[in-house]
Amino acid sequence: MSEEALKEALDYIDSAIDVLRRYISDRKAEDEILEDVLYHLEEAGELLDTYISRRS
Repeated sequence: MSEEALKEALDYIDSAIDVLRRYISDRKAEDEILEDVLYHLEEAGELLDTYISRRS
């Protein structure tokens, strides 16, 4: 898998985080499940970013 594919995946994770934050903010949602999803997406993004950085 190329480096570009990994960076693209990271971009998708970042986009998903942005969309979910807007959803939560717009609806004043305090759903624990959504907060958990957001947390795990952020963790996945950080891990993938670390992985990409180490491969460089």
